[in-house]
Amino acid sequence: MLSFKDFFITCAGTWTTERTYHFVTESRLERSYTEYQVQPLTAADKKQILLLSETATLQLQVAKNDFSALIEDQDNLPGFAIAFNTRSETGETVAMSLQALFVADSLVVASTTTGSAPLLPIAAQIST
Repeated sequence: MLSFKDFFITCAGTWTTERTYHFVTESRLERSYTEYQVQPLTAADKKQILLLSETATLQLQVAKNDFSALIEDQDNLPGFAIAFNTRSETGETVAMSLQALFVADSLVVASTTTGSAPLLPIAAQIST
């Protein structure tokens, strides 16, 4: 079993997949090809994500002088940037990218700001 840190190291790189979709009711097949680019987050990426999170809903329990050391430490804040491009044999293309940063609960306290939290991205919302 990989450690949390090693998981992110192993994921980095270019990944490709080819899939075949079977539409049984229409008696047809459709193939697609996807290329994924996975890269570790840079210190600048981490800082931007943390600053946005801090002003929105979270407050980090980190003294200002420790902030730089924290964002460069992969053990404390692992994360990655992932992008994919898919092309079907019919010519349809879909692309998306995102950044994910994992912050331990021990580094976060409840927000002292008032107001409601921002809405989750559509992809993260759960319908009931």
